[in-house]
Amino acid sequence: MSNAILLTDYEAAPLVKMTSRRLSRLAKQGKAPCVILPDGEIRFREADLTAWVEQHLQPAKEGGADG
Repeated sequence: MSNAILLTDYEAAPLVKMTSRRLSRLAKQGKAPCVILPDGEIRFREADLTAWVEQHLQPAKEGGADG
C-alpha cells in the first residue's frame, strides 16, 4: 500500500461535494472507494475518490438550464 494520507469522512466529503454522512453511507454500501481499518473505522484516499468521481462523470445534456 502506498503512503497516501488517509482522510476521515469529514475531511474527504468536501472533495466530492457531498456530506460526510452520505459519503460514509456510500462507503458502507460498497458504492464509494474506502479503506477499512482493523478497528472498523472507514478512511478515504484522495486519489481513489478523484478516480471514482471521474468514472461517474456524465456529459452535460444539451438544452439544459444554461442552454
